[in-house]
Parts: sequence; structure tokens; C-alpha cells
Amino acid sequence: MANMVNMTNSEDGKQMVSDSRTRRFVVMLTPGEEDAIQKFRYDNRLPTKSEAARELIKAGLAGEMKTASD
Repeated sequence: MANMVNMTNSEDGKQMVSDSRTRRFVVMLTPGEEDAIQKFRYDNRLPTKSEAARELIKAGLAGEMKTASD
């Protein structure tokens, strides 16, 4: 899945990645849920647990949207 980032040009003309994430969302997990997120993270070589959680949320939302349109 693609990350939600914008490319911007700095003053010297180089491209920089501008992350559009501005919201924080806190969630409590069971140990099993956290383990599943960590496994997904390592299996997909994602840099952080947060990135893994975002990817799983995006996949879940995409699946819900597909189910709703069926």
C-alpha cells in the first residue's frame, strides 16, 4: 500500500517528503493484537509498529468499502 506523503521542493530545488499526518489516535490493544501487528510489521519489513497499524487500518477500510459496494 502506498504511504500518504506529498513531495515538495525545498529552497535549493531538492525534493523533500512532506508527511500529511497531523492527527493522533490512541488505541488500547490486547497482547495478542499487539503481537499480530508486530508480526505483520516484521513480515512486511515496515519500519515501525505505527506504520504497520496504519497499513492494517487502510487494508481494513479498503475491504469494508469493497464489501459495501458489492
